[in-house]
Amino acid sequence: MRQAGIIRDAQQAQLFADYLLTQDITSQVDETPDGHIVWIHDDGQLQWSRQELSEFLANPDAELYREATAEAEAIRRQDARQQKQYARNVVDVRQRWRPWTEGRFPVTWILIALSAGSSLATDFGHNAWAEQWLYLTKWERVPDAIRYSTQLPEVREGQVWRLFTPALLQVGGWLHLIFNMWWLYLGGALIETRRGSLAMMGIALTTAIISNFTQFAFDGPNFGGMSGVGFGLFGYIWVKSRMDPGAGIYAPPDLIFQFLIFLVICMLGWMGPIANAAHVAGLLSGMAIALATLLWRK
Repeated sequence: MRQAGIIRDAQQAQLFADYLLTQDITSQVDETPDGHIVWIHDDGQLQWSRQELSEFLANPDAELYREATAEAEAIRRQDARQQKQYARNVVDVRQRWRPWTEGRFPVTWILIALSAGSSLATDFGHNAWAEQWLYLTKWERVPDAIRYSTQLPEVREGQVWRLFTPALLQVGGWLHLIFNMWWLYLGGALIETRRGSLAMMGIALTTAIISNFTQFAFDGPNFGGMSGVGFGLFGYIWVKSRMDPGAGIYAPPDLIFQFLIFLVICMLGWMGPIANAAHVAGLLSGMAIALATLLWRK
């Protein structure tokens, strides 16, 4: 940068910088005890800028200078929009191909610990304590059915943890626990290291509540598992991978195919009793969250 000159008044210095910007000359104004120095970024424009400064100091109240402020502000807004668009279009390959589990992901570990602890402590959701306190609503077995209230009285009375806690009970036993925790570890670690712990917590809570409510509406309260959240994480990763590559969240196409095939197999009943409504609701809610963040940015 080269110095074009000094302007005593701060407002006049900014006004002159605005005028230069409308003439495709980028500058910088620095305050000093002697006044405000106007620096020109391009040395090739220095001589012309000094000539313009002389004319400006001779008549700083001229109309062309007063009109420059609004035009300069419009130029700055346009430049800011272009910078944002550039940032969205540029993909940092190093970020995208970083290992999934590189970094800290405390929320993911907490969810794994709570799920494992709750499942084991309640015999995978089969003892009375789980039925009384962790399911979406209290229920009891009667011949060939279960009895419960569809109005969720416990939640209405303030037991709001029930909206989430069914996700902690891996009712299918050890295989269900291991499978769900493995996917929670992979998907949760990827999202949390890329988007942060608060984002991971919000996605997990939202997809758990939506999938729990949906499964309850279809099949009552006798269900549990983190698979609704797992499908929600997958849905979020899927959309981000396809539509927001700069986020550093990437899922290989073969993994996406395998996960969708698993969803179809579950819906066909080949895996036994499965909370399919929770799976679909979790998947769609995770995709919706990812799409909503993209629309918000735009």
